[in-house]
Amino acid sequence: MNRSEQPTPDDIDKLLEQAQNAISELQNETAVEIQSTSEKPTEPQRASLSTIISAFSTPDSAVNLNAIKDLQLDVRVVLGEAEMTLEDVMRLRKGSVVPLNTQCADPVNILVNGQLVARGEALNRNGKFCVRLTEVLIK
Repeated sequence: MNRSEQPTPDDIDKLLEQAQNAISELQNETAVEIQSTSEKPTEPQRASLSTIISAFSTPDSAVNLNAIKDLQLDVRVVLGEAEMTLEDVMRLRKGSVVPLNTQCADPVNILVNGQLVARGEALNRNGKFCVRLTEVLIK
């Protein structure tokens, strides 16, 4: 790309994806180094949701619940999403407002290890943000 050409959204997406991949690789290398240099892992093991579900759905396997109950899962509640230009992101400051693509009454998505597993409604209970499940999508 010539210096006078403006980057396209596809160019920016590719650069952001490359940066995210590089960060993930660095994080994975760091995790491997920590595990190999210490006697005990400092963090519980992470497993994919599909691995856990398949372990329970195999009729031949005798699953020991105690063996997997401490597995860490990444649980995320997604209130909404927004598309912004890089320039808009760079202008964000304390107090900036980012409008999302959802309404206040819309259900929020609950993701476990990146997989949509449920939907719910956002609540305020005792001053803390929480979610009441309204729909479970996996069985």
